[in-house]
Amino acid sequence: MQPNNWRGSVSAPAGYGKTHAIVEVVKSIQDKPALILTHTNAGVHALRERLQKEGVRQSAFALTTLDAFSQRIVRAFPARSEYQINPTTALSYVEIRQAVLRALAAGALDQILPASFCGVLVDEYQDCDLLQHQLVSAIDLLLPVRVYGDHLQAIFEFGEELVDWSLVEKAFPPLGRLTKPERWERAGCAKLGEWLHEIRQALENGQSVNFDGCPKAHVTLKTHTDDQIQWEQDALSHMRLAKGEKLFIIENSPAMAVRRDFARRHPGVAMVERSDLPDLQQFCQQVAGAPDDPKKITNLAIQHAEAVMTSVRGTVLSQRVESLLSGRARNAPDQAEQAALSFLSDPSPNGLIQVLMSLRARRGTRLFRTELFEATTQTLSRCQAFSEIQASADIIRNRRRFVPRALYQRSIGSTLLLKGLQSHSAIVLDHGALPTRHLYVA
Repeated sequence: MQPNNWRGSVSAPAGYGKTHAIVEVVKSIQDKPALILTHTNAGVHALRERLQKEGVRQSAFALTTLDAFSQRIVRAFPARSEYQINPTTALSYVEIRQAVLRALAAGALDQILPASFCGVLVDEYQDCDLLQHQLVSAIDLLLPVRVYGDHLQAIFEFGEELVDWSLVEKAFPPLGRLTKPERWERAGCAKLGEWLHEIRQALENGQSVNFDGCPKAHVTLKTHTDDQIQWEQDALSHMRLAKGEKLFIIENSPAMAVRRDFARRHPGVAMVERSDLPDLQQFCQQVAGAPDDPKKITNLAIQHAEAVMTSVRGTVLSQRVESLLSGRARNAPDQAEQAALSFLSDPSPNGLIQVLMSLRARRGTRLFRTELFEATTQTLSRCQAFSEIQASADIIRNRRRFVPRALYQRSIGSTLLLKGLQSHSAIVLDHGALPTRHLYVA
């Protein structure tokens, strides 16, 4: 396939071979590499892994996120983009995208892009906002661009309006639709893939999904009962996993506590964290606000531990430590309580790590938010003093953007973190409350 024939759009349902189509295009490249753009670092990792698995040579492509590509342009052309990225302040992605448009309009990339790449492939295009769509359309004036997406999976809306697919097809004419449920067929679930294709029209019209026609071998509806915990246990026991298989539990309420408490209740279930780790950020802000108050920091650490592991009763433990301090306690401290006392006598970030590790080591304790716990101890290990904790947390949180998201045998998360397609089995909690697009992704 010649790059000049790339220009256009490819739309297909989940599991119908969009990634395979990208791989086949890149395999056909004979000259300069293709520039492949997507939205998340997790997406970059998944695409790179697939390209490597298919034996595509590294020299045939350059792969990055749209925002990382935009930052490179702005840093390379600060004068033409009329923008300077400040390393000491949070990135403004809207301003950076606007700056890239200015650089493109000024001709900064007129020679560089065609000299470097034979064409551009953009994955998950349904998640582009209007500015990103303008940016890709401007690149299309310099290089042939092909975009891939599925408008029914457009759920990543963070304050910016997503581009309507009719505008996408106007800018990038449809090149045909992928009609074979390849991934579903490989998994032995061809009928499920066909059913998902059949219900698209209802979803596009804003109608609810009629589960009467779903393939019963692959979809089970369990009616809620008055005993919510028993219902959850029944749903989990229904899912039998072979070695290496994964189960996603998808729950989409705005309150993270719902997913946290589910993971706490059910052994073997772990919570998938947001990439920005808001609970780590909040913990570090609170600790930084009390750098000279070891008692308050101890209580904050105990509360934090209660949010990531079982068998920690925060209020009771804080009272027990207070009793030990005052000499009123009858029983000797256990290892975790002794770690808290040691921290209070000689407070340090390393001492706080020992408190958290000792609590984790308690008999009968189960860690159900491993990502958050590890990020917390990594943050503390970088600090010499508690005044450094927020800067340390920023480094750890930024590093996580460039590694694949941790997934467990049984993971619970929202549709922004998990797609049912990526697991062997999925439980969708309260499916009737999900917006149509989120239900489709789930």
